[in-house]
Amino acid sequence: RWYALALFVIVAATVAPLLLVNQTVTRHFRVGPALLSLSDTEAGRPGRYGSFPVQRKHYYQIELEGTGVAAFQIYLDYQDGSGGKKFDPLLSFDEKTQLLYPITQANRDDPAASVVIDVSTADASRSLHVQRLDVFEISRNYYVWRAAVRTGSFVALMAGLAFLGWRYYRCWSTASLTHQWEGGPAEDSRRARRVGLFAAVLLTLASGFGVFFLQNQHARLFRQPLRPSILGWDGSFYYFWLRSAMVEGDFDFARDLRYCNTMGLPAREEALRQTPRTKTGLFPNKYPIGWALLGVPWYAAADLTARVVNASGGEVRRDGWQPLYQAFLIAGQIVYAVIGLWFSYKILADTLPPTLAMCGVALGWMCSPLAYYQTMDLAMAHNVLFLALSGAYCFALRLRENPTLTRYWVMVGLCCAFVLLSRYQGAVMLLFPGVVCLQEVWRDRRRWKGILCGIAASLVPLALQALAWKTVYGSYLLYTYEGEGFDWLQPHLYEVLFSPYHGLFNWHPALLVGFLGFAAWAMTTRRRTEAVCFGASLLLMIYVNGSWYCWWFGDSFGSRAFEGCTLYAMLGFGFLLQVLSRRATGFALGATALLLAGLWNMNLLWLSDDGPLALSRPITWAEKIELTRRYWATVF
Repeated sequence: RWYALALFVIVAATVAPLLLVNQTVTRHFRVGPALLSLSDTEAGRPGRYGSFPVQRKHYYQIELEGTGVAAFQIYLDYQDGSGGKKFDPLLSFDEKTQLLYPITQANRDDPAASVVIDVSTADASRSLHVQRLDVFEISRNYYVWRAAVRTGSFVALMAGLAFLGWRYYRCWSTASLTHQWEGGPAEDSRRARRVGLFAAVLLTLASGFGVFFLQNQHARLFRQPLRPSILGWDGSFYYFWLRSAMVEGDFDFARDLRYCNTMGLPAREEALRQTPRTKTGLFPNKYPIGWALLGVPWYAAADLTARVVNASGGEVRRDGWQPLYQAFLIAGQIVYAVIGLWFSYKILADTLPPTLAMCGVALGWMCSPLAYYQTMDLAMAHNVLFLALSGAYCFALRLRENPTLTRYWVMVGLCCAFVLLSRYQGAVMLLFPGVVCLQEVWRDRRRWKGILCGIAASLVPLALQALAWKTVYGSYLLYTYEGEGFDWLQPHLYEVLFSPYHGLFNWHPALLVGFLGFAAWAMTTRRRTEAVCFGASLLLMIYVNGSWYCWWFGDSFGSRAFEGCTLYAMLGFGFLLQVLSRRATGFALGATALLLAGLWNMNLLWLSDDGPLALSRPITWAEKIELTRRYWATVF
């Protein structure tokens, strides 16, 4: 609890000042609701809105909400009629939509500027109806203040992490001293301090990177220009299950697609035009509902907050798209990420000293795609799958120790169900909890009641998925990835592991070391059930991912489809460090190499967000190195 509080204080110290500056230097002008209606007879005649004061070199962003089907221009105009910079979007929906236009800079002062909407004469048969039109002014010193606050926040972050690092070292050195290292008291003390220091460095770096990437990505929800945290096709459709049910009370995803601010306009238009409807007449959604189900309590909290704000005189649209809703949902995903990593630590601590277990978890996180999908892209299902899988393994271990406790059977059943409802391929990683449950029933036939409780618990979320499919597709059970399948006879095993196109070991070479360490652990451990089940699940996942028609998994940071297998690499890293810790020189060399591999992966993660590293095409090692050299040479 103490460390969680310290991290919360660090986040508040780094994020809050930036958000405060954003609010103090930004002004909001409500230009509507003007209820402008431009018909075919009025096309080509500009509709003027305003007035509001404009200041030279300040930045202005226009936000419009309306209905209609029209091509139009919208721009900032001065009192004397000289227009500012123009934009040419295409609004082509027959229902409400909300558009946010790029920032433009005023080139002179004007006490009564206005916004102009000019419907194109080339599209005179269409109409546009505007319900709301807002303008946001951002002071010219905003970027100066933002740079100053970022510098101060960075100093606060580094100071806080230095303090945490010291506390980590004290904590994990003490924990190491309580473990017998099979070398006598003197050797115990040396190995404890050696491993404790490395654990402190790893945890400090992992905490720092996690805080930095989270605030950098998701604090944009509260800045101008706003950038949603739920982005892209996959993330949007995972969220549509939740948003459509909570706001509209149905599963009409075509309406969600028209309204959403999580995808670009051209992609939405093309999808609405070309995607065939299901036999129930609804827009299809092939993705499972696991992410949406775990988002329900966070969405409900956001909606309750919106109600309180509105009752207190504020104004928050309860449409599911506002920053408030996304902030609550992302906060929930962060909580799930922390819980998933804690489950991983408990699994590793069952076979390794606690310090090495924590080192394994931190290294696995830093060296894998999991870091990206637990910080930068939390709208995808990978974080939920890792939570459910690590939970299933952790509760299966507890079940083996206390098979008479019904709650462990129930939790294993629920976690297994959410693995399936996150990504269907995750089923191959459920060998271990399944075998543990069968072993316990075999040892004592009276425990069949426990397994029935687990099955009953798993059927609840699975039944909700079946009902959702029935509503959208007209069938309780079906394969929703129509036209997308597996080539079981010709799997791309080499490519899925080594190809520059998101190959697992090409993007994350340290994971190869982690899996080799896992293999060494499996061959030497007495825990045969874990070794056989974990190893079989890893091999099956490689085969399944390699057999998928899109084995590179589209736009991806590395090989995101192996997120669950990161748990086995974590175990391998911990075991290797345990072996290396017997010799000071070997441990220093091995730990340094693994740390550098983690830093390299963090570098790629940052380049994918702020630099030129593309996630949509193959990237060779030579190109990664050159992009890294060019980017950091420019920065420094």
